Amino acid sequence: MGAPGCGKGTQSSLLASATGIDSISTGEILRQAAQESTADGLRLRQIMASGGLVDDATVCDAVISRIRNMQCGSGSLILDGFPRTLAQAKKLSRVLEALGIDPPLVLHLDVPTDILVQRLTRRRQCALCGAIYNLASASLARCEADGGPLIERADDNEEVILKRLAAYEMETLPVLDYYRRGREGSYRRVDGCLTAAEIANDVRDIVLLDRAAPVATWAGRIRSAPSQLSTSRIRSVPSGVTS
Repeated sequence: MGAPGCGKGTQSSLLASATGIDSISTGEILRQAAQESTADGLRLRQIMASGGLVDDATVCDAVISRIRNMQCGSGSLILDGFPRTLAQAKKLSRVLEALGIDPPLVLHLDVPTDILVQRLTRRRQCALCGAIYNLASASLARCEADGGPLIERADDNEEVILKRLAAYEMETLPVLDYYRRGREGSYRRVDGCLTAAEIANDVRDIVLLDRAAPVATWAGRIRSAPSQLSTSRIRSVPSGVTS
């Protein structure tokens, strides 16, 4: 979990690659739905372009549907960017309990607001595969993985960014307090100002430390995954990828 631009998408991807665990990105699910030629798709496009938060019912239905339908052979799942509100967190708790899934290990990528704004205004995304790059760390015009053009997302201009961060402080910070103070899982803070590789290693160490107890992780859920996780440390990530 963390504010827009904290690097949770990058870390979810790295953790998924290292463990073979399926990852669900709330943002990607909603962006895909927003591209549909339907009334709901148009409504989502308008909300996301303005920097607003999508309503709880829409987000929960989309994510929970994926949770129920996804084949999780490892009994594990990474949730990237969910839950974002207290209502979502409480509904997720009820759903996990009904499905017989343990409470989550919550990894909070903590980054100061000024750094978040810098990252997001310089962020670019591959139009083909969705890989994230930062213009501050690389002067690229195309994705290193597939050659796709790098584009600026509609929600990455400064005015929208400030609205998104304000919405995060109002809606999502209480969720962190819910997990930090309550019994719904295990909370861990991660320094999100480090390099992507350093953060990935910190995440790996936290998961390995907790391997004796069945837990879920966000970025979601890791129950049997720690035994699959390599003990070798990550030295680098693809150049240009933002942390």
